[in-house]
Amino acid sequence: MVQIILTMKHFLQFSLMLVLVALCSCNKAKNISVDNDKLVFAVNGGKQTIAVTADGNYDIKDCPEWLKVETEEETLVFTATANTSGAMRDCMIQLVGADEVSVAISVIQPDKCTYITVSPTEVTIPKEGGSTTVAIETDGGNLDVQVNNGITAVYNDGKLTVTSPANSGGTINGRITLTSDTVKTEVQVIVEGSICQRCGGTGKTKCFKCGGKGYTRDYWERKGFYCYYGCTNCGGSGEDGEGWFEYNGTGINKGTGKMTCPDCGGTGH
Repeated sequence: MVQIILTMKHFLQFSLMLVLVALCSCNKAKNISVDNDKLVFAVNGGKQTIAVTADGNYDIKDCPEWLKVETEEETLVFTATANTSGAMRDCMIQLVGADEVSVAISVIQPDKCTYITVSPTEVTIPKEGGSTTVAIETDGGNLDVQVNNGITAVYNDGKLTVTSPANSGGTINGRITLTSDTVKTEVQVIVEGSICQRCGGTGKTKCFKCGGKGYTRDYWERKGFYCYYGCTNCGGSGEDGEGWFEYNGTGINKGTGKMTCPDCGGTGH
């Protein structure tokens, strides 16, 4: 009688196990898709996520020791350690469901920087001063930032914050140099000035009509000589009848060679 009871107990346990296996098998995903099938990590590692759509459970296979993959609801979280191996790392993670349904995700991690991209490549800060940001994408580890002309720049987590104090002088043309390993790129920075950039604060620019000479000339082909005129655009007057060489300074009233700056209207600001 005892033997029969034990046998029945074992039968029930075995039957339950078969049911559980069947349930698990039925719950395996037959359709799996991801929103990104390729990840590139920076040299110093980090964390990235991929959204997964599946109609059931799936297994994560072929994960190397330098990469941890965790599931959070409908998201896969990938965490890579810093690459100090001296060689590029790469692997192909498999998400495996039922009936050999699988999706491959490529993961790459270089051992040195291969690119630095910036957006935008040029920024402008008003004369009152302030800050602006530049988006940085790189697979490099440590990013070295060099600046000039009183500008400051701080890089943190894919964002470069560029700052300048108020500028009471002329326009500043600055430059930020970003370097990682052997890769280098630049961001141009313009800080608007209180002084007009075109005239440098003088309110005057070179006369466009005479080119700053204060006079103009025409060649009279019929008579075979040059006629010189005081440039009326910059205050000159009169004319000098003839001569073969550059004007010698007699016979006309030369202009100043300067004109009111068209950008600032002569204010210098």
